[in-house]
Amino acid sequence: MKKVSRLFSFILTVILVITACIPVLAEDDNPQAGTESRYTTIYLTSGSIADDTWRYTNCGIVTDGNRGGFTVDITEQNIVITVDAGLDPEYTSENPDLLTVEKNADKTCSVTVHDVGTAALKIEVGGDGTYKDAVFWCDFTIRDAAAEKAAREKAAQEAAAKAAAEKAAAEKLAAEKAAAEKLAAEKAAKAAAEKAAAKKAAAEKAAQEKAAKEAAAKLASEKAAKEKAAKEAAAKLAAEKAAKEKAAKAAAAKKAAIKRAKSLKAPKLKCKKRMKRANKLQWTKVTNAGGYELFIKYPGSKKYVKALRKNKTVKSVTHRGLRRKKKYYYKIRAFAVVDGKTYYGPFSKAIKVKVK
Repeated sequence: MKKVSRLFSFILTVILVITACIPVLAEDDNPQAGTESRYTTIYLTSGSIADDTWRYTNCGIVTDGNRGGFTVDITEQNIVITVDAGLDPEYTSENPDLLTVEKNADKTCSVTVHDVGTAALKIEVGGDGTYKDAVFWCDFTIRDAAAEKAAREKAAQEAAAKAAAEKAAAEKLAAEKAAAEKLAAEKAAKAAAEKAAAKKAAAEKAAQEKAAKEAAAKLASEKAAKEKAAKEAAAKLAAEKAAKEKAAKAAAAKKAAIKRAKSLKAPKLKCKKRMKRANKLQWTKVTNAGGYELFIKYPGSKKYVKALRKNKTVKSVTHRGLRRKKKYYYKIRAFAVVDGKTYYGPFSKAIKVKVK
């Protein structure tokens, strides 16, 4: 009796919370009459829970889009299982040392918890209806709220003690770090002062050396400027002299070229070959000539016309498209170009050629 009373007090402190209801043995999600389905229901400890908070209605099976089969209602004091109307269930606890079941007159089942652990409840459905002769299994996991609360409080105390120790260690470490940082700052300040003094001395020395270099550079620059001026003056005189000499040479060369151009001689012209309606003309090379101009007097004309102008490398030409049995007159002269001006030599002796 004493043990039963203690267990009854225990179940008053156990908070039963359904967190899953998963069919694991059914062949599908819509079992019919004569099938067997298993549902694992996990009960965990928690705080105070209102009666209706954890009511899971129709948590059995699914049919035609709606759950049906049985309903599990959980409060802080008891567990009541209700099957659908028209069914006549039988309830069997597979672990009576952990929980016992009692079928009520209205065919519901009252479940009483005795100890922590995992227990299974078998529901065999009789009567008429969709679920006739079906078997449902409900698995329960029962935990001790008081023991878990004590464990949590102990863990919290240990965590607080650990946090206090860590805080003390951190404060000690921070103090040691601050002392080390202060010492390091003092050393750094001393080193900075020494560095600044050395830098100042070096700057003064560098300034003196710079001033000496600048004075020497100024003297060297003045000397170089005088030497450069002297060189530029000499170069200017030399350039002027060279320009005068160049101009004199150019004038002399031009004068000589003009003289040569004015002294061009007349080339000798001849008909090398008479052909059908064509004459091949040839002339002799003239010294210093830049080219040749050929003039033609056509039959019935009294004037010569310039027919072509060739450079100095050409010494023959064929006159085509002539009138047969007619006489053509030819003469040629050499020319030279000096400084953009053209100078002509005398004409050759005119020749008369009768076309075949």
